[in-house]
Formats: sequence, C-alpha cells, structure tokens
Amino acid sequence: MTRRILLIGNSHTLRNDLAYMVEEMIRQERPLDFIEIAVIAHDRATLDEHLQAPMILRRLAEGWSHVCIQPHSDRPITHPDKLAFNVGEIARMARESDAVPLLVMNWCKAHLPHTQLAISSSICQIAEQVGIGVVPVGLIWEKCRQLFPEIPLYERDNRHALPIGSWLYARALTAAILGLPPTWVPKYRSPEIDADQLKKVRTMNLVDIS
Repeated sequence: MTRRILLIGNSHTLRNDLAYMVEEMIRQERPLDFIEIAVIAHDRATLDEHLQAPMILRRLAEGWSHVCIQPHSDRPITHPDKLAFNVGEIARMARESDAVPLLVMNWCKAHLPHTQLAISSSICQIAEQVGIGVVPVGLIWEKCRQLFPEIPLYERDNRHALPIGSWLYARALTAAILGLPPTWVPKYRSPEIDADQLKKVRTMNLVDIS
C-alpha cells in the first residue's frame, strides 16, 4: 500500500524529526508499504498563515492519503471558532483530493496543566463539528505525566517536546494513520531516548484514550 502523509503545523511538528519517527513506526509495522511524508511547518505558524500561503493549496492537491493538522498551541482556547473554520477549510481541501484529514490534540504548557481539559474539549468539539478524527496526543501526554512524573517530556521552555515526548506524539499519529487502537505499542526505539524511560512509557495502559 502507498501511504503519502502531509504534516501541517508549526515548531512542534518539526521537533526531534517527528516525521522520521512516524515513518519508521509505519515501516516496522507495515514493511511492504511505500511511505512518503512531507512537512509544511515553521516556528509559531498558525493555520491562518498556512491558508494564506499559495504553497499549501498546491500541496494539498498532490494526492496524499492522510493530512495531519497541528494547530498553534494556544488557538484551541483563545480562538476556537477561527480554528474550527481553518481546520474545516484544510479538511475540505484534503477530502477533495481523497485524503483522510486528522486533527492533532495539543498538549498544554508544562506550568499550566489545568488547561489540558479545555484544550482537549475544544479539539474534540472542532473535530466533531468538522467530521474528522482526533490524534489524542494531549491526553497521552497528560496520562504519562500522571503515571511517570519523573520522566521529563518538555524542553526547558515548558512548551516543546523532548525526544520521548515526540515519541509519544509519533505513536499516537501512527496509530491514527494505520487505524490501530491507542493501546498499540510501536517497535521503534530512538537512540536519543533513555532506554529506561522508554520502557516505562511503553507499559502505559491507554485503553481509556480515544
């Protein structure tokens, strides 16, 4: 099977070579598949900015199997209506090219854990409104922080992911692309991730994550 995946986002989408992690996870799970992953992202990018760029209109028409949409981290709370419109526009263009659109659920800032519920609720409402699937990264991060508070997921800026945080992101994204349950555990092991920490997060029971 051919899997052509377009990731649209910002610096969170670029951190720790997320696209490579996803590619390797898919390759190890579906070794006979042809995989191509492209990224449209830059630091602090919003979906507004992406939609105003002619390049994204051209790229969305290039015949992807999946289009994964990563909102700016604050927009689910600060501009939910505008975000819903932008997600809807990208999803519409993706579907016109027979792609499956997916919406990434952001994680909260490290020092604002109480905001995760609002972020998660906003993303789920937008996804339901637009009619697309959710990649529940924020919920998985939240559970990891509750179960393993000793494992750092954030860089020092309290926003961006360390490699193990990106591994969790890639795990959720790969499961959504392949249609696997959240309980699926990838074989991929990044050499940048502490082996003991990875062993712990691989044991997380995500049966309640959807």
